[in-house]
Amino acid sequence: RSFPNYALFADAVGLKTGGKMRQLLDLAWDMLQKDVADAAIPQLLSKLETLCPNVDEYDAYGVYPAFDFCQLLEQALLNRL
Repeated sequence: RSFPNYALFADAVGLKTGGKMRQLLDLAWDMLQKDVADAAIPQLLSKLETLCPNVDEYDAYGVYPAFDFCQLLEQALLNRL
């Protein structure tokens, strides 16, 4: 539900990461629904870290909901470990 916040922020500030984050989200959902090796989760977490916006680098309010999405996805992945 919070992915649109990330996509809107990325589009508003000109980041080209919306599609990559969508792919990462889809991969995460697949992993959480299926019995996938836990070894892949650290790789997804690493990719997630590179795509998350740094709240100190942006003045726009939208960075906070976008960052919240990243935290939610991170917690879902960590919960799988």
